[in-house]
Amino acid sequence: MELKDRIDIYKESKGLSNMAFERELGLSNGLWGKTKTISEDVLIKTIRRFPDINPVWLLTGEGKMILDENSENNSTHSYLREELIRLRAENDLLRELAGLKKKSDAG
Repeated sequence: MELKDRIDIYKESKGLSNMAFERELGLSNGLWGKTKTISEDVLIKTIRRFPDINPVWLLTGEGKMILDENSENNSTHSYLREELIRLRAENDLLRELAGLKKKSDAG
């Protein structure tokens, strides 16, 4: 089974038509039906847009199609999301402190 076949199985499991799938990924209308091979760009867009798809299954056919809630990928994703939130808060604080310093230097 080829990569395109696995994507077709996934999109059918989600009830997505070719047109809906193309729209989700920002692809040209009718492109999916004509595609024989999957570009790296389409592969990356698919994995980013559908985070529940198991990238290992997608590439190799091994394992489950859908990631479990407790899978390593989901844990990593959750950690990175939390780290991003923390860094944004830290960045906001640093900007606020820099603004206060500028005001005290000017006054």
